[in-house]
Amino acid sequence: MMSDLMKHAVSRGWTPRDLTHVLGPEIHLWLSHFAPLLLAYAPTPAIQAAWADMLQRSDAPEQAEEELARLGGPGNQALAHGLAALPRLPDELYDAGKLRESLNFGGIQRLHELISTADEPGFLLYYQHILREEDRVHELLVEEFEQVLPQVVCGRVYLDRDAAPDLKLVLSTIAYHSDCACISVADEMIVLVLGTHSDVHHVLSLFEALSDRLDADDIELVLADAAHFFYTLRAADFSRAAQGVDYLRARLFRACDLLCVFYPQLARSGLPPYA
Repeated sequence: MMSDLMKHAVSRGWTPRDLTHVLGPEIHLWLSHFAPLLLAYAPTPAIQAAWADMLQRSDAPEQAEEELARLGGPGNQALAHGLAALPRLPDELYDAGKLRESLNFGGIQRLHELISTADEPGFLLYYQHILREEDRVHELLVEEFEQVLPQVVCGRVYLDRDAAPDLKLVLSTIAYHSDCACISVADEMIVLVLGTHSDVHHVLSLFEALSDRLDADDIELVLADAAHFFYTLRAADFSRAAQGVDYLRARLFRACDLLCVFYPQLARSGLPPYA
């Protein structure tokens, strides 16, 4: 029974880190025991790589089996119920190693590092968002994504069960202003960030820098002001962008539209855009 439940979880996009975070360290022995069998049920190369890494680092299956023989009872029943209740997750995982450097990539990353320690992070946040909006226009004009739906990838943020509610609002606010979908699952212990590879990278990097620096209200004001400044005063600097800004935002939002088509059960549990 347990093997079937774990195969089902893997086939629905769950990685060892996902399962351990949601179900607790008690699941680790089961992962070690079944990892050689579970690898074949991974739906994509990214999920398969996560399980292959688990297989390299885990105890030998026979050692895990000896430990499992000494366990049983209500604990295993709770794990079985937890596995059975897991929803399907998007399986195209965000991979930082596949990110292409954008026009302002280095400058934005340096600003993220400064934001985490600066006395006035709001000013740096304002400046970096203008650079990021410039990158989006550059993608539209130079990389010519017209008529091509960008690949949607999923970044995963792991939160403690007692994480402060404002922490989720900080993440959803950043995601909203980066045209990403922000979805909570597993009693809000995992928050999924779905969007283009560059947008998801931006959200995850900025959230790491900002999570304990500014609250959601401050972030909303800064990002809204920065976007307004860019699109009203800077867009005229790009002759073709002046006509393509609306198309750019529509293309980026289609990443969120895909969520409702392929993952309707997740869309119903999504964190709403900050307003």
